[in-house]
Parts: sequence; C-alpha cells; structure tokens
Amino acid sequence: MTSTKRYRPPCLARDFLRDEVEMSTALERRTAKLEQAAHPGANQIDIIIRRVIGTVGDEIVRAVIGDHVVDRHADEAEDVFVERSKAEALARTDRRPCRIILHPNRLT
Repeated sequence: MTSTKRYRPPCLARDFLRDEVEMSTALERRTAKLEQAAHPGANQIDIIIRRVIGTVGDEIVRAVIGDHVVDRHADEAEDVFVERSKAEALARTDRRPCRIILHPNRLT
C-alpha cells in the first residue's frame, strides 16, 4: 500500500495545476528527482577528461577543470587519475568535502 500526502507543485507546474494534488510516494520521489534535474549546476563540478592521440602515436590524457589542466602521469592508472582530478576540482571550489580518500592502484 502506498502512502499519499498533499503536494503543492513547483511554480512552473502550478501554472498548469491550480490546486493541490495527491501523490503516491513513488511519484513524489520521481518528481523530486525531476526537480533536482531541473537545476543541474546547483551541486556539480565540471570536469572534462580528454584523451589526445598524436600523429606519432603518443597519447596524452588530461582533465580540464575550468581553466586548470591536470595531466595524467605515464605510470598512473586511469581510476587513480580520475580520483586525483576530482580531488583537485573539489580543492578549487568553495565547497569542502569532509573527507576524500584516494586509494592506491590495486593489482588484481
């Protein structure tokens, strides 16, 4: 049995739905996800990871964070590089995570 509660739609939807509507819990979760997706830049950091292959066959992998570029070391695993890029991106913002754990490359 799903619970229902009274829900007032956000201002954009309020133009179409003038009154309050009853929503199931599942529909309420979906609506919350859609509202969160409507503001995509509110809690995100832009990291662009590029793999550049030259004509000679040399390969450069770099992460672009705003105007800062982080290059991948030759002996660095891809997962470690992505985590290091995320850590540098977070360090350049005003938001501070409580903890960042970077694990060394694990051999399997």
